[in-house]
Amino acid sequence: EIVPAYEGFVTASYNKINYDSGLDDAGVNRDSDGYAVTAGTRIDLSGSVTGDVSIGYLRQDYDDATLENITGPTVGAALTWNVTNLTTLKGSVDRTISQTTQAGASASLTTKIGGSVDHELRRNVLLGGNLSGSTQKYRGNGREDDLYVACAYARYLLNRSFNVSANYDFSRKNSNAANSSYSQNVFLIRLTAQY
Repeated sequence: EIVPAYEGFVTASYNKINYDSGLDDAGVNRDSDGYAVTAGTRIDLSGSVTGDVSIGYLRQDYDDATLENITGPTVGAALTWNVTNLTTLKGSVDRTISQTTQAGASASLTTKIGGSVDHELRRNVLLGGNLSGSTQKYRGNGREDDLYVACAYARYLLNRSFNVSANYDFSRKNSNAANSSYSQNVFLIRLTAQY
């Protein structure tokens, strides 16, 4: 504990990736190993705002000399704000290395920012939505993808075991790679049973 309501922490992780096939279709060995080290603070402001915020460094080294190693800073945050007893806001930031089989690329450095709101309109009626944006920067072939997602939902609780919900999801992907950009609209109606 640094001061009341704030705790400091340090995390370290190591990974080793070995594919069942020694070489991919292009004759490239994509095995690798890497690590991440972060330091941050955990926040708990009397339950109204809780979560973690951190910053650090990550690295992934590839066995094949034709694949570019990935190094760089990483950030992370996951915060929850209980605005009222009925309304909750959440926000997050995350940076990770995502493996790929894209020709000429070792992996992508993915940064994602998102937020959501949930509101209890009535005890059996829930409303909510979320927005997110992410950027994938591929190392080695210059490809960059941006993905934007917006979702809204309404859920009606029939009883403890069943609920009905309606969802609308919109997503848009912009890419500098040929024929990789798109927009998508999805409407869903669900009947869910839980025990």
